Amino acid sequence: MVWSAGLGKHFRDESLVWTAGACSALTARLVERSGFDAVWVSGLEVSASLGLPDIGLLTMTEMMDVTRQMTGAVSVPVIVDGDTGFGDELNVVRLMRSAVAAGATAVCVEDKVFPKRNSFLPVDQELLGPERFCRKLRSAREAAGDELSLIARTESLVAGGDVEEALFRSACYVDAGADAVLVHSRDSTPDRIVDFLRKWRGSVPVIVVPTTYHGISARELEMEGAGMVIYANHGLRSAVRAIGETLSAIRASGSTAGVEDKIASLGEVFRLQETDSWLELRT
Repeated sequence: MVWSAGLGKHFRDESLVWTAGACSALTARLVERSGFDAVWVSGLEVSASLGLPDIGLLTMTEMMDVTRQMTGAVSVPVIVDGDTGFGDELNVVRLMRSAVAAGATAVCVEDKVFPKRNSFLPVDQELLGPERFCRKLRSAREAAGDELSLIARTESLVAGGDVEEALFRSACYVDAGADAVLVHSRDSTPDRIVDFLRKWRGSVPVIVVPTTYHGISARELEMEGAGMVIYANHGLRSAVRAIGETLSAIRASGSTAGVEDKIASLGEVFRLQETDSWLELRT
């Protein structure tokens, strides 16, 4: 099993790894300064930041550019949402090599067909067969070597499968070299995720993403056996609401008087930019 010193300690101590999504170096710093253990380079968030839907339009190069910016801005581990690996086995090899060069800690690859479509879109989802996806994972594992962790993500619950299929696929993925498995769901309740966690007998951590089943807490998920929880898109969603409301209020009132006490001060922005430390270099 390949894990960085930071994440490895959490998993060895059996303590939950708190992770949140980001789409830029600035939002990655907000994740770190809010006390999270790791940053998730969210494909949805990065796509949205470019004004694009999350349907396989984002390129590997664009994702690696953002990853490199994040690893240069934070000290916590950076985990890349690698979608389907951006293609076949050759593409996933290039992804892993590029992620190593960008300073990432781990890459997550999912078992959908390429091009992927966001899991929460009201569309049918098609998965690769387990054997085919395991070939992709073995290629990724070899390319990553000892420098990068590999997370295998199964979308079987999203695609209409049951918990037993998710367990079977996840066990196959571990045999193919995955250092952790991410089981995804768009259910409104955590019941099937909890069932998976209770039945899991694998040797690697299980990662969960409580986007739609938000009635369960991270600590409750930890008690059921989750090793990592990812709040994958909450930063983006809160920013969209806050920015929209602020700009609408300014346009409606013709003044910023009603919003100044609700938005960050310039001083807060300067601190996030680490302006003082940069200016000190000039003295």
